[in-house]
Amino acid sequence: MNIRQIFNSGRGYTFKDYEGTFGIEVETETESLGSYPSHFFHLAGIEKDLNKYDLDSVYWYAIEDHSLRNYGMEFVLKKPLVLVNALDALDEFHAITKDVSFIECPPGASVHVHVNMLPETCMTLVNFMTLWVMFENPLVEFCGVPRRSNLFALPVRVAEQGVSLYGQLFKYLYEKNDFAFGNFTEEQCKYAALNIATLSRLGTVEVRTMRGTTNVELIKLWLMILHKMLEYSRSMGVTPLTILQEVRDDPTDLMKKVFGTYSVELMNTHWKSQVERNLHYVYNLVDSVPSFDNFADYSPVEEKKIKSRKLNLGQNTINVEPYFTQPIPSAPPVSLGSLNPYIPTAVVDLDEEDSPENNEYTDDEISNMSQEEFDEYIHNLTNQVGNAA
Repeated sequence: MNIRQIFNSGRGYTFKDYEGTFGIEVETETESLGSYPSHFFHLAGIEKDLNKYDLDSVYWYAIEDHSLRNYGMEFVLKKPLVLVNALDALDEFHAITKDVSFIECPPGASVHVHVNMLPETCMTLVNFMTLWVMFENPLVEFCGVPRRSNLFALPVRVAEQGVSLYGQLFKYLYEKNDFAFGNFTEEQCKYAALNIATLSRLGTVEVRTMRGTTNVELIKLWLMILHKMLEYSRSMGVTPLTILQEVRDDPTDLMKKVFGTYSVELMNTHWKSQVERNLHYVYNLVDSVPSFDNFADYSPVEEKKIKSRKLNLGQNTINVEPYFTQPIPSAPPVSLGSLNPYIPTAVVDLDEEDSPENNEYTDDEISNMSQEEFDEYIHNLTNQVGNAA
């Protein structure tokens, strides 16, 4: 099963059906708005977002990026693309921006590449992450010397918590945790060189290390390097453990196996010592699970179809749409006073006879209720909680 099949099958995720491999975000700065030709942007914006602009482009839209200086603008692919189409999109980017006077490689800008993991297996995902940690230093060096410790794309050698988070993800997948991706927040992961917080939102890992260039030939080369990593990660029999064993036996041989002819781009004067520097991080990843046999061997979960309901709240009526299609694990008693200062502090802990497991209605019965029966059910359930408080 691939990742989309696992996590869309009744485990609470609703990933879109994208098959493309790469999403690209090119952050740019210019000296002035006059650096753009007239009528370059469609002034009305798109998707009701006045900061988001359509272009005369098959592949790209633009969005104002207020995290950048100097009239920052980010050019984003409209959807993930397979490699050959991503290369075509970069050619189009060059064609539509060739008359724009961009500031080349401003220190606050980057090129971010999202690698779509939805069509991949969990083993491919952890292999890719292991290869990234293994070769991160030469990869970062290729992206530009100023990227070695960039605050918005921190490699693990300067932000070691990243390895702990990656290891936690390995562990959750090994344990077949239904919410494996949901445990990693933007606050924890966003500014890592390899950001895994995007797994829960987009089904991607985000590579943030490339400098803010508009040189499409350099970006193409970067895509080819990442694609070679992904291809090797898919290889039959490859696991994080075999990757570790191979790099210990012959790092040069593994470098050539993974990156092929593009390995020469990464084999700088000190690349072996750079790889060796990260070896203990790879040990930590491999040691995060007991074994990679039958790794993340999830079973399909039947997705329950639950009717949309209306919930009457005084003068207001809202639609109650199902989000998680599986029961959420029970939480500890909640102090209502901690949630709302206008409610007296009281601990709600339903008696056994009132607990959801012993409710008089089954999920199927609730799903088949009429609107009137559902209103009465919610009213009675609210009274139970009020009495318990």
